[in-house]
Parts: sequence; C-alpha cells; structure tokens
Amino acid sequence: RQMCIRDRSNNNKFIFISNYIIEKGILDLLDSFSGMEKPLSLKCYGGYSGDIRPKDLASYQSDNILISGPIYGEEKFKAIYDADCLILPSHNEGMPLILLETMSLGVPFIARSVGHVREMIYENYPFLYNRAEELGEMIQTFSSLSITERNALGKQVRDHYSANFDRSNHEKKMLSIFEHDLHNKW
Repeated sequence: RQMCIRDRSNNNKFIFISNYIIEKGILDLLDSFSGMEKPLSLKCYGGYSGDIRPKDLASYQSDNILISGPIYGEEKFKAIYDADCLILPSHNEGMPLILLETMSLGVPFIARSVGHVREMIYENYPFLYNRAEELGEMIQTFSSLSITERNALGKQVRDHYSANFDRSNHEKKMLSIFEHDLHNKW
C-alpha cells in the first residue's frame, strides 16, 4: 500500500476504528468528545459484540459524531487517510495493527499507552496518555496544532513506520540477524 502523505487539515476530523466494546474505550472517547467546545468531527467505525449494543451509542450520534458499522480494506484505508487524527482509547492492547496502518499513511494518532503502544512509536511522541481523564485534553491539544505542526507530526510517524515496520526494512533486519548468526557459527 503506497499512498502519498497528504497535508493535514485544520478541520479537526477524528476517527475511531475498532469493535464497540468497553475495553476498546469507545465510551471514554464519546464522553470526552461530547463535551468539546471547538468544532470537531468524529467518525466511529466498528462492530457490536459483547457489552455494548447500538442503543447504548445512539444517544451520542449528532451532527459532529457519526457512529457506523465496520469498514474494511480500501474503504478503511481511505477513511484513515482522510482523517486528521486517529484515536485509539483502548484499555488493553498488544501491538495494535490499526496503529501500524495509521502510521503507514502518515496520519497522527492519539492513543492510550497500554500494551506495546509506547514501543511502537518514537520516544517522546506527544499524543500518548495513561488515564481516561486525559483523553479530552489530548484531543484539545491536537485540535490546536497548526497545519504545519500536523504535517510535521504526520511525516514523523510515517518516517518512524518506514524505518521500523516497513516490510522491506523488516526483511533486511531479519536477514542481517541470520547473516550475523551464520557468520559467527562458521
């Protein structure tokens, strides 16, 4: 997948893509987002399973909050690419694929620092948080960034992805490990 990095806008278009379950932080996000004063928009995509049902999220739907079903493939990548920022408010993660997909497109993200999220991004990335209460502040801080700052952040996450997760770079790293082991054994 190769898309050129687009200039970020100052439209404050946020996106959430995950299952609608409490563990994924959807209610934390919607509660934080509902109280925002700045004109912001949030598009949520996911499937219902377990502890949250459509009627639980219906009251959050508004002019600036869209709650929709799951999206896949090209539709998902286009939705991420068109957003200014992805939000991953999960309470529990391993190494979330959605962050790799987001970084590959040069899209900044706000994420809760759980599991291996911190290890996936460069040191001092400014949009990681620890407690649900911090999410609203992260959204406000991101929405106040200039277009130049958003573009720089998008380039940094894309460069980090390319250096650490891009398939060809990953293959080179793996080959160098095996070559090193092979050389040292013989």
